[in-house]
Amino acid sequence: MSDGNDATTSTKPSSASPPASSLTDTSNAFVRTSKATIGDKFFGTAMTAPAAVLTTLRQGANAHLKRLRRDNPAAHAALSRRLAEVFLAFGDGDIPVLLTTRQQARFVLGYEQQRAADFAARAARAAEKKAKAEVSGSEADEPAASAAGGAG
Repeated sequence: MSDGNDATTSTKPSSASPPASSLTDTSNAFVRTSKATIGDKFFGTAMTAPAAVLTTLRQGANAHLKRLRRDNPAAHAALSRRLAEVFLAFGDGDIPVLLTTRQQARFVLGYEQQRAADFAARAARAAEKKAKAEVSGSEADEPAASAAGGAG
């Protein structure tokens, strides 16, 4: 009979990192006034006992998602989809209960890699949005320039 600690031998301890990062994003999308982030509050425990923290954070995310559904449906849809995709990656019981020191290091690595990927995706979206705005702005200027050129 298992005591629930079988997951400490998992070969994929960093798999708990993307949900931790996604849950941090969910909370941060809602709480902009708090000085401490979810990552600040729970990172240490998530690094050593991810199952307990992910359960707590996912349950807490429901309140944030409910408010986002009302106030910002697009953000709600995006974050809900992201959380579903991330948690889908776990099989039944694949979230480790406790992590060894080596697994903790892999968790940190996975968490930071996910954050870096998130930052890169945000930067790419911002650059794309800026490029579209510049194209739209230059297209709007063209008729005015043509009219000014034709007047002289």
